[in-house]
Amino acid sequence: MGIETNLEFEIPEEYKAIVIERVKEADLHPEDLLDWDEVKDDFDFK
Repeated sequence: MGIETNLEFEIPEEYKAIVIERVKEADLHPEDLLDWDEVKDDFDFK
């Protein structure tokens, strides 16, 4: 088919740092998190 896939990819360190910071903030302030069951239907995936 001529389609190549590569399941290995690099995530830049700055993106990793952003995620780590967001996880820390979520741990410090769990009251700010949204309940998935309450908001899952609010998304419009295209």
